[in-house]
Amino acid sequence: MSYTIKTLIFTAILVFITYLFVLSVDPYDKEGIDYWNIGTKAVSSAREYKFTHLDSGRNNYKAFIVGSSRVLRMDPELIEKYTGLPTYNYGVENANAEDLLAEVMHVVDKQKPEMIVLFLDFYMMNGYTGTDKRLVQSRLSKYLDKKSTVEKDDFKLPYFHTAYLTMRALKDSFNLVLFSDENRGDDIYLKNGQHIKEEPEEEPKLAIEYFSNQYNSYRKDKVRLEMFAKIKTLCRKNNVKLIVSQTPMNNEHLKKVLEDPKLREMFIIFKKEISSIFGGFYDFNNFSVSAYGDKKFWYDSVHPSENLTQIMIDKLFDSEKNNSNSEFGRFITPSEIEEYVRQF
Repeated sequence: MSYTIKTLIFTAILVFITYLFVLSVDPYDKEGIDYWNIGTKAVSSAREYKFTHLDSGRNNYKAFIVGSSRVLRMDPELIEKYTGLPTYNYGVENANAEDLLAEVMHVVDKQKPEMIVLFLDFYMMNGYTGTDKRLVQSRLSKYLDKKSTVEKDDFKLPYFHTAYLTMRALKDSFNLVLFSDENRGDDIYLKNGQHIKEEPEEEPKLAIEYFSNQYNSYRKDKVRLEMFAKIKTLCRKNNVKLIVSQTPMNNEHLKKVLEDPKLREMFIIFKKEISSIFGGFYDFNNFSVSAYGDKKFWYDSVHPSENLTQIMIDKLFDSEKNNSNSEFGRFITPSEIEEYVRQF
């Protein structure tokens, strides 16, 4: 037997053994294997955790909550109670328009969605803010690359995943095994994507960092607005019901935004744009929020607690509460938007 053939055989055996090791760790939860009894996977943020959970194809949902960290405490079971659809919370930290588009593309590609409940934040139209590095570094980012969305990750062979042939997968597997004690028990998300339940312990603080970061040099970004339009088109093509809302700020935060002439202008433009793009939206971001000033409703001035997100879901799906006179979560159509924004 020649040296070349021996080398090829040895290499093939080494690759096979390496692949079996990675598969036994199953760092991205492709097969639900936990041979090493680690109890967690190779994830460092909501983007990775939730991408991994949905990408495996072993967990099937029909409705999805899509938004930023402001929806992390939203309970998918409440939507499931109203709709009968198994629901997943795909909220991620500091999400922007590109995150939302990538998530919707991922859901359409890997799941069979019937409904997407999309929550938009005021800062998401700002062209000054860059893409979150956690998106760029995550596997979710491939959905923003048109070429990669056409390609398939895996061949149709049992227990075979091309993603497990990469150096990244090998490195993540070693890290999980070698540092299993540090990794164990770190998960902060439930199986349905909701952040573990907590109760606010103090009065909500003004999220002042938004004014120096997310609102900094605020300018209307047409590219991000086009991403919103792509979400609408994607849902329509795939027969997915799309429900769109704008998330609330508490009264203190809202007043501070409106005190700044530039931010006030962008605040109004944002509402007009999303109303035009989606044909209307449910607005939780208006003066009616003053009725929910207690600390039990907020973690800070822009992150609602479980108590307030439950009211939001009830408003969206309970016909009796939806038709009430409350302005909180009022549905605003393009024909109403001009008169509506005069209050600000």
